[in-house]
Amino acid sequence: MLLFFFFFFFQAEDGIRDAQESRGLGDVYKRQVSTQSTGRCGRLMSSYYKQAINLESFERYSRKKFLDSITEPMLSYIDDDQGATADTAGFPWGRGDEGGYQEELRAVLSAPLGAGQNMDVLIARDADYIQGFSKHFSNVEDELTGLYEQVDAEIRQAESMHVENEKGFYNRLSNVAKLADKGYEKFKSTQEKLQVATTAATRITMRLEPHEKARAHAERALNLIQHIKNFKTNPSAESIFDEPTERSAKDIHDLYLMVPDLQNCHDPTSYEAEALKKVADKISSKRRKMQKELQHRLETAHTESDERMMVQSAHLLVDYFDAEKTYNDYLKNCCILTQSKMSHYHKNSDEIREGAVNPQGAFDEYVRDAIFKGGNSFENEFQLIKRIFPSPAQVMKRLVIDLFENRIQNFVNAMKSACSDPDLLATMGCSKTVERAQLDFLDTAYASIQSIELQLAKYDLADLDVHSLALKLFPELKGVATGADDQDYIDREMKNLAASLDGLLEIAVSREMAIAENSGDMSAFAAETEEERQSIALVLVMQSSSALVMYEAMIDETLSAIKRCYSLSAEADRQGNSSMIVDYFLDTARNQFTSALDKSKDRIPKGGKQKSVTEFAKYFSLAEQINRIVSALRGRFSRYIRRRMNDWNALRDRILARVETLVHEAEADIGVGLGLCLSGMLTRVQKMLADRQKPDSKDYLQAGTGNTKTCDVICDVLAKQFQFITASLHGKVQHNFIRSFVSRLYKILIDHLTTLQFSEQATIEIKSDIKRYTQTITQNIDASNADIEAKIEVLNDLVTVFLVSADYVNDVLREGRMATMNKEVLHKFVKCRADYDDHQAEFDKIFQ
Repeated sequence: MLLFFFFFFFQAEDGIRDAQESRGLGDVYKRQVSTQSTGRCGRLMSSYYKQAINLESFERYSRKKFLDSITEPMLSYIDDDQGATADTAGFPWGRGDEGGYQEELRAVLSAPLGAGQNMDVLIARDADYIQGFSKHFSNVEDELTGLYEQVDAEIRQAESMHVENEKGFYNRLSNVAKLADKGYEKFKSTQEKLQVATTAATRITMRLEPHEKARAHAERALNLIQHIKNFKTNPSAESIFDEPTERSAKDIHDLYLMVPDLQNCHDPTSYEAEALKKVADKISSKRRKMQKELQHRLETAHTESDERMMVQSAHLLVDYFDAEKTYNDYLKNCCILTQSKMSHYHKNSDEIREGAVNPQGAFDEYVRDAIFKGGNSFENEFQLIKRIFPSPAQVMKRLVIDLFENRIQNFVNAMKSACSDPDLLATMGCSKTVERAQLDFLDTAYASIQSIELQLAKYDLADLDVHSLALKLFPELKGVATGADDQDYIDREMKNLAASLDGLLEIAVSREMAIAENSGDMSAFAAETEEERQSIALVLVMQSSSALVMYEAMIDETLSAIKRCYSLSAEADRQGNSSMIVDYFLDTARNQFTSALDKSKDRIPKGGKQKSVTEFAKYFSLAEQINRIVSALRGRFSRYIRRRMNDWNALRDRILARVETLVHEAEADIGVGLGLCLSGMLTRVQKMLADRQKPDSKDYLQAGTGNTKTCDVICDVLAKQFQFITASLHGKVQHNFIRSFVSRLYKILIDHLTTLQFSEQATIEIKSDIKRYTQTITQNIDASNADIEAKIEVLNDLVTVFLVSADYVNDVLREGRMATMNKEVLHKFVKCRADYDDHQAEFDKIFQ
């Protein structure tokens, strides 16, 4: 019985899952759903279908879960008496029992069979329950099917409405686009019409403008004619011109333009002509009176600092009267910078006398600072002029011209006069010559004027060329006749340069003489003739540190002269003048180099005596100083030439080539002297070797205990020479000198050793001497001379020839570095063996 119940239950559930139609109570429920009844089941299910309105999400939703979610509400619905209908009135859930059908069904199914109960009756009763339950679920199935169809219909309707709405949207969008195109076309049309209207309005305006101008001119002419009539009939009544205003100034300006016509009538003798001349005179008089009044107002307003009145008066004067006269009167009467009391200078005035000694300080104080600093500075005057005048650039232009042509020109002339007066220079304690004082002032003054030019560059000065004003101050910079003495500029410049270079040499000589005097030894300056004394003094200067100081000053003097030449005006031969100055300086340097080097080379002893070291040291010092000087020529001097003469390519290249030639000649001359020193030093070593180890010496024939005395003495001398070289020479010169020294020393040692005889018994002496020779030399060679060091090390290999028996000499000569050595040298060494005569045929065969 229990199995039968569950069988029907699952069948009912499967029916619901497959959405199959059922009969019985389901028909009643279908009618309720189709008529949109307010049954409780419909109300319960509507909330779920509202959530599952999207068909796609509904399909994904678990149907099992759906049915489970409505089981409890359906059971509750069964218990409610409102769910009863006519078809279900006989069933338990329609009677309104308190326990409800669910509890009754559970109780019946779980109750045990009582005594006297008939099984058939119970079965029939249970069948009724099951039948009612089955009908109830059929009803639920039908209701759900109806709800599903309703939801599906609504979804389809919504999709249809969405498609329709989308079509309507696109249709409306298309209409909007069409309306926009029509609107744009209308806009273009309106714009074209507006452009046509604007063009027409412009043409109309252009046509009307001449008429308006003509009408205004006519009114103006009538007004002027009325003024002329008044001047003619009753001039005293024309009081409008007694008070300067914008209108009266404009009227008198226009009337003044008519004065030439009034004065030139076709019949000058007529009464009308006489009357018109009087009118013209009256107009001119009124104009002069008004201009004078306005100028007085401007000056008064300037004194009282009434800027409004200054602006009004200045504008009327510039617009309707003589602008040039207005500018000049203002600068003369109102501008403190250009007043005459600021431009009076004389060569005997204190500021000029001080300027002759210190031109830079005088220019800075009385010109540059006086113009650009203080309460009445150029900047303050510019700001005031800019506020007052309608064209401030024109006023500033005349202000700068006035400053240069009066104030600065007077100062420059007074300074030139003072620098040309030797008595005044002597009175001021100035040791300069007139030429030197003039060039110092010229150099300083022109540089100061250039600084003033730079400061003026930030102001609007109309079309004024300030540089041309500066050149007018210094006719000397034209490179032509300078005026009073008719002396060319370059002649004065060359004369000054020669005096400056000679003066620098004298200063250096004086310094060296003072040093010698302090040391108590003046013998170096002793000479029979003045020429000889000067030559000796030059050598002493060039050997000392004073040489570089002197040449640095000489370079400065030369570059200053070039700078002055570069500042010459366009008509001057600036390149020619600069070339003459540089050539003179380089010729002077070459002559001094040659003279000093030749004199020093003559003093280098060639006999290799001990006192030679002093002369070697002097020459080394001279070589060092000249190398430093040529480095300055290649460096600072050449850099300036490249930069300053960048536009003068041919001259620049020629000067740089001359510098290089001078350097190479100096280095070649220095090399000759260094070669003499090197020969002298090595001659001493060679002479000592020859004197101490003669060919018949037995130093290397008998057994001993160490170095020979000759080796000790020679190595001590070499060590001192190397120490002297490294202390006296530096850089590339030292490097090249040591290479040459070691190379020639190697040859001297080879030649000396091949004059001696060696025996196997003197192995210790031979090895010890050669080892010390090589160590003394190699320890004074830097790493860059590895080839020279290897050459010296060969001596250790060569002595092996003396340390083996005659049978092994051939084997020794075929090993290591000796296999590549000169066979003639090796043969000489073999001949030095004490047993050479005994094995001559065998030894000579090796070298055949």
